[in-house]
Amino acid sequence: MQRTQPRVLNYVACYGLFLVLVALGYAVFLTWRRTALMIVFAIVGVNDSTSIIYGAIMLLIILALFGLVMLAEPYLRTGVQRQQLAGRFVTLALPVAGAIAFGLALQELITVVLHITE
Repeated sequence: MQRTQPRVLNYVACYGLFLVLVALGYAVFLTWRRTALMIVFAIVGVNDSTSIIYGAIMLLIILALFGLVMLAEPYLRTGVQRQQLAGRFVTLALPVAGAIAFGLALQELITVVLHITE
């Protein structure tokens, strides 16, 4: 089986999908920023340790998202060369979209259980 050289359009698609992953990562950050705050308030309440716990959770989330973005670009670029771009994008995007959905579901659950209104 002979491999063909990837075209420029394939790389444009690769970096377009990479930008979609970056946008999804930002959506995860926005979703989990509020979710983490709600979880901390629900478990710990408001006291001196609340901001430290929230800060630690946010640091872990930011580091995980940074790692995802740093690893996604070469993973997708290699997918272009191996003609696996779509599959690799789905492999990355589904868990990220799942994290958004899970964060939103947790927000709703905490709101309903604790009767929080904004």
